[in-house]
Amino acid sequence: MEQLTRKEFLRRAAAAGLAGAGLGRRTWAAPAPVLTPVVLATSSRAVKDGQVVAEVAAALVHQAVGALVGKSGAAAWKQLFRPRDVVGIKVNCISGERLSSRPEVVAALVQGLRWAGVAPDHIIIFERTDRELRRAGFTLNKEPGTVQCLGVEGDHDPEPTVQGLFDGRLCRIISQRITALVNVPVPKDHDGAGVTFAMKNHYGSISNPGAHHRSGCAALADLNAVPAIRDKTRLILGDCLFGLAEGGPVALNVEAIWNQNTIMVTRDPVAADYLAWQMVDEARKRLGYPPLAEAGRPPRYIEAAAAAGLGTNDPAKMKVVRLTV
Repeated sequence: MEQLTRKEFLRRAAAAGLAGAGLGRRTWAAPAPVLTPVVLATSSRAVKDGQVVAEVAAALVHQAVGALVGKSGAAAWKQLFRPRDVVGIKVNCISGERLSSRPEVVAALVQGLRWAGVAPDHIIIFERTDRELRRAGFTLNKEPGTVQCLGVEGDHDPEPTVQGLFDGRLCRIISQRITALVNVPVPKDHDGAGVTFAMKNHYGSISNPGAHHRSGCAALADLNAVPAIRDKTRLILGDCLFGLAEGGPVALNVEAIWNQNTIMVTRDPVAADYLAWQMVDEARKRLGYPPLAEAGRPPRYIEAAAAAGLGTNDPAKMKVVRLTV
């Protein structure tokens, strides 16, 4: 009989146990990680002679939303919205007509909401002021029973909302009137935050944006974590037909405007801002500007928002779908 040392006995027993553990059992692969979907739909025909081609912009919007949810036409919009919803559309109109959310894009969005069964009087297009909306080419409308388009004009909550570094009054459209929110930002360089896109668009939704520009707009993560914004946001529809690579957000450095010809859709504001940052840096490289980090303006708020659980800034955790329309 073979004589075994205690050490050899334990080694063989362990090996036999491991081998036996696999006998007659099914082995399972680890589940695939859940990736954040982002769709970038692009068309070289979206802009002609500096003007947005409405039918192409609409095709970009509808195909991007369809790719996001895996359906097409009205069925895609019904995945995101219900007839009972009251939908607020936060546009960005601070930079004038060319570098603001475009009426043609918003019209396609409204069409999609109507396909989902949302009534006209349950849709509110809004920005800080009537003046900014007019300058961006929107037609103001405050008539009952119709799609409204209006400025907040100081109509904020009477009491402030305090969340971390954010301390301000939300506009009552967000806090009280709507049940669902669509964010329609534009990718631009920003002199403080580095880049302005989805998260900073909500500086137009509060009473005191000027008080929150300290330390590279560090309050952005906390503002976007406010439940009225975080929980109501159904869609980020980035109007990336044009962008601004330098001199933003308000000053119009015409030489730094570029055509991206793209619509971005996602439900993740952090992923949206991360990808907008990449767009801005790519445009800066083409136009001869240094990357934002080298210019001393890395958008640090994006990392803070990811750390706060608002979304991901890790490309490995994103599923980016690129469409050509």
